[in-house]
Formats: sequence, C-alpha cells, structure tokens
Amino acid sequence: MRRVRRLLRQMRRDILGEVRDLLNERNQRLQNELSDLLNQTVEITTRDGTVQGTLVSVGNDFAEILGADGNIVLIPFENLISFSSI
Repeated sequence: MRRVRRLLRQMRRDILGEVRDLLNERNQRLQNELSDLLNQTVEITTRDGTVQGTLVSVGNDFAEILGADGNIVLIPFENLISFSSI
C-alpha cells in the first residue's frame, strides 16, 4: 500500500510539473506575440468579454490595456482567448 501511495504522489508531481511547463511555454509565447503589439491599438477577447485600447505593457502572465476612457485593464493570460491589432 505504501508503494502505491508513493507511486501516486510521484505521478501527481510529474503531471503537475508537465502542466506547469506547458503553461509557462504558453505564457512565454503570448508575451512574445503581444510584445510586438506594444503601443498599438488592440482588441483582446477574454472569457468575460472584449477589451479595446492601447497595449501599454506585457508581463510574464498578463497584458495591460489603456482604454479610451483612461482606465487601465489588466488581462491575465489565463483569461485570454484571442487578440489582434485594430
């Protein structure tokens, strides 16, 4: 029984490590692609709706948009569905 538990814990660690690696790769790819659009007007679609404005910053896991109304919107990559320059 201990051996089974140990094996299951190791499998869990392995799976979590793989998921973390995949998310890091996705975030790096998004960061690189969005960085090409800095200071441009963009439209970003998220799970909660669409945001338009000037892309003013890109972090490791988020984009920062300055809306026409002057408000700053932080968009976590985990909520991002699509983006484009407009």
